[in-house]
Amino acid sequence: NEPLSVEEIVEYSIQACEALTEAHARGVVHRDIKPENLFLTRKSDGWRAVKLLDFGISKIVDRDALDTSIRRHRDTGNMLGTPHYMAPEQVRSSRDVDSRSDLWSLGVVLYELLGGRLPFDGTTVPEISAAIIETEPTSLAAIRPDLPEQVVEAVHWCLSKQPELRVSSACELAVELMRFGPRRSRAVVERMQSLARKQGDIVHLPASIAPAPLTTEGPLVEIPRAPIVPAVNSE
Repeated sequence: NEPLSVEEIVEYSIQACEALTEAHARGVVHRDIKPENLFLTRKSDGWRAVKLLDFGISKIVDRDALDTSIRRHRDTGNMLGTPHYMAPEQVRSSRDVDSRSDLWSLGVVLYELLGGRLPFDGTTVPEISAAIIETEPTSLAAIRPDLPEQVVEAVHWCLSKQPELRVSSACELAVELMRFGPRRSRAVVERMQSLARKQGDIVHLPASIAPAPLTTEGPLVEIPRAPIVPAVNSE
């Protein structure tokens, strides 16, 4: 019932990034990232953890990687998602989405958590859609001057209109946010690093980006970036 601190928001966002990294690595785009689908749970040890729920309208973009019982999903191209959280390309056509569309939606969630308001106004679907496609959100720095500049930049990076200018993976976003989260968030990013390494794309990570873990291992030098999941009709 109290506002979350920046550190808490970053921690929970990194956990959401891990869930998206797992989904995207398996060829699935969620298409409905919003607060209602990010469920905050409490583990038996007392730590809180975010779980990503409701893959009901997710898009299968790698059918060969999934069980045949899941392949029955059919994409008609109609608008699917929650309007305030939809990326511009998703507003135009739900078929034309990839993993970066989920990162836009997570950026909207971050903007809302940090700024206390949604980035795009509107009371009807056409109004909201027009705002998403045609207008730029008010800078978070103007709403919350106390926010770290790098956090503001990361959120607005998620909200780039053109997907090719947007943050390219959930792992990359987690790396950008990690220095503002608690020490334990590094372990989450390292799990994403392990999964992303299998994909082959590398993002350099300065050793000073976060406190060194309490191990004898050396600092992380690079983080592999998971590849962008291309949009493919799932018929």
